[in-house]
Amino acid sequence: MDFKDKLIRSALENESIACMGLDLVDGAIPEKGSFNDKSLEFLYKVFTKMNHQGVLPGAIKFNHGFYEIHDKPHEGNFEGSLTLAHGIQMVRKELPNVPIILDFKRGDIGKSSKNYAIAGLINWNVDAVTVHGYMGTDSVMPFADLSPEKGVYVLTLTSNKGSEDFQLLGTSQGRQLYGVVASKVLDWARPHSNVGMVFGATHPKDLEIIVDDGSFCGIPLLIPGVGDQEGDLMRIRNALHNGTYNGGLARINSSSGITHPWKLAENAPKEYAIEVVKQLDLLNKGINYRPSLN
Repeated sequence: MDFKDKLIRSALENESIACMGLDLVDGAIPEKGSFNDKSLEFLYKVFTKMNHQGVLPGAIKFNHGFYEIHDKPHEGNFEGSLTLAHGIQMVRKELPNVPIILDFKRGDIGKSSKNYAIAGLINWNVDAVTVHGYMGTDSVMPFADLSPEKGVYVLTLTSNKGSEDFQLLGTSQGRQLYGVVASKVLDWARPHSNVGMVFGATHPKDLEIIVDDGSFCGIPLLIPGVGDQEGDLMRIRNALHNGTYNGGLARINSSSGITHPWKLAENAPKEYAIEVVKQLDLLNKGINYRPSLN
């Protein structure tokens, strides 16, 4: 089963193209103990409640930096990495038909990229990673060549404010820089069906342009920014529903808005897992994914 098949199958089975970002923050987890202990207790309770209520996402995304920050290699302490490994293992056990994305954002010269590809996709045992495309083909291809079962999301137009610094600049080709990147992603995706794009929900007009272009109808899209970054979910949803794009290939991500909307642990409700599932359910209903249209 290649990566696009995984996306379409999970969208159909879970009736969701929401991506649940698990960017766990130490001070927001309403449990006691070490970061590892309370993170795993938190995830177990949330996953159990999700399964019990039948509210599931179309993907789960771990941001590597939220876990690596808890490593202290000079002290021989790798608690963050162990927590990430245990979290991925728990998803595999409790939510076996949910693809896992590692927000990794790597990209280097060919030999180094090959190392990063193996480290991210194989060693972490995930279904996809995010990568930088700025260094070009020889930087991205080691990820894409690794396996058709492993997805590669190339940063194209990101959801952060700083995306305006470079990605929206005009080029000598008469297009904005992100448009040049998107065209290159199309080139890469022709022989590599596992190549997709990261496209921020904070740029709905630009996403509408991409979705309306039939060339992109089979490109996986990872769409962050509908939570705290205030991306326009309604416009994103309508763009995915109304064009020729295969919506089962998209994943609309929300992280803290789902996993810790209370921001600080002391503000969390006692039955916090219920609140997490409620927020995921609201996102699913807001997206209103309709498999019959694809």
